[in-house]
Amino acid sequence: MAGTDGAEGLIERADLVVDGIVGIGGRGGLRPDAVPLADAARRARAAVVAVDLPSGVDADTGEVRGRRCGPI
Repeated sequence: MAGTDGAEGLIERADLVVDGIVGIGGRGGLRPDAVPLADAARRARAAVVAVDLPSGVDADTGEVRGRRCGPI
């Protein structure tokens, strides 16, 4: 993901985190460049809401492969 420098700090300080990293059709785990963003969302004190399904969660099985964004 181009342009994520400093994004982790912004996410951690946010009042609300909206997870739209991966859409519902995503397969497998998060791409390596998305992992720091998901980790920052999990560290955030703010609520994390997903647009459809938390990134990193398989829509068909509910399985988490590697990291995920926010609670499930």
